[in-house]
Amino acid sequence: MSPSHGEIAPLHVVAQPLRRYHRLLAETAKLLERDRIAAGGPWSPPFDLPDPADARWSELLQSTPLRFGRIGGYRGHMFDAIDLTGNPGTRTTKSLASMTMVARAILHARSSGRPLTIVTPTSGNKGTALRDAVARAQNSGIPGAELVRIVMLVPAASASKLRKCVNDSDPEFSVRNPIATVDVETGAELKELAAMATEEVRMRTAGRRGDHWYSLALDNYRFADAMRAFLEHEVMVTGGLEAPTESRLHVQSVSSAFGLLGYQLGRDILDRDLEFADQPLPPASYFLVQHLGAPDMILHLRQDSGAAAPEYIHEHEGNGFRQHVDPSFPYVTDDPNEILDPTFYTRNPPTAVAMTDLIRRQGGGGIVVSKRECISRFTEIRDLFGNWLPLPEDPHMLREWSLLMAACGILNAIDRDTVRTDRIVVHATGSYWDAILPSYQADRVVRLHDAGELITLLELQ
Repeated sequence: MSPSHGEIAPLHVVAQPLRRYHRLLAETAKLLERDRIAAGGPWSPPFDLPDPADARWSELLQSTPLRFGRIGGYRGHMFDAIDLTGNPGTRTTKSLASMTMVARAILHARSSGRPLTIVTPTSGNKGTALRDAVARAQNSGIPGAELVRIVMLVPAASASKLRKCVNDSDPEFSVRNPIATVDVETGAELKELAAMATEEVRMRTAGRRGDHWYSLALDNYRFADAMRAFLEHEVMVTGGLEAPTESRLHVQSVSSAFGLLGYQLGRDILDRDLEFADQPLPPASYFLVQHLGAPDMILHLRQDSGAAAPEYIHEHEGNGFRQHVDPSFPYVTDDPNEILDPTFYTRNPPTAVAMTDLIRRQGGGGIVVSKRECISRFTEIRDLFGNWLPLPEDPHMLREWSLLMAACGILNAIDRDTVRTDRIVVHATGSYWDAILPSYQADRVVRLHDAGELITLLELQ
């Protein structure tokens, strides 16, 4: 049975979520700032927010709209979508967090008078979004934006994910905000190297050459992703869309599940807010989608049973590999270790414990998908989303697979009778291809070979 859809309605748009949800974000900031001070750890700027009435900030914040829509149904299940891909310069959810992080960096640099370097190890999207945010801030003429730069560190395997930003036509911007590849074996090694080098530079300079912020921390992203819950609450409770009382299953393709943990933080903030005490959101459960190259969140969900990934049998005559015993893993794949999208590269994520605990308390589950499965369902998924969440004509054009992965995963789970929740919310976290988001110029990528070269790069201002 194919997914059904018609005209997508209602469609709720929040053009400037950082401005719309300023009061709730301020409450979130107080909570996270208290935790930041108590925890210690690597240096980071305070959880501050810009003045929402400032026209220059208002212009900047227009680049990160949020949208909510009802997209249709499948085998008795109704689908909604939270669209987080509205920034045309990134087409991913990372823009929300990047705007809040760049705002914090600018406010700190402006108050201290010192330049600030944001260091981000990334498989692509986090760094692209940070570079886009700082470029837009500088173009908006926001005082202090010129003091902030981004150093983006990527594994060589992520070359296909590198995207241009709005200021990359200016070679000076690309030099000041470099994209560098590092000779590492794993994503974990890249993160450890970046954290070590950032702290080394901080110790050497003691702030004399500016501040350096290793930005890959959960709360930097939870802060922004809390707005997913604020949007849903606005739509469900105050926006005229009926508010069902039964649980809603929230689906996302994940590497570390920062986004869903942020959404849950937003729900917690709403639960504490006296203004909405008698307008709670319906209960939420969570469903994770991963790929065979890094299925660690799914495996962690099954840790008590000791269940490992199933064994695949190689089919003759080029038909790939198959298994039919485990509905949580692909029934067919071209490679049991397939890397469908290098964005989803995190092994043994530290967030696995929190996400597993959340699913055990509130319900949900997860599934692993293969490229072959995604391609086989591409046409029906493209029809499901229509022209609201567009996909290319050919799935092989995709450079960011998260939207397609999430949709394929939940449809497979429904077909395999492992999901019975009637109301499903798909978190549309990313989708792009070269025609709508051009790739970064390969000759501008800086190639680093060791920690010493990385430290030298970070010390430049």
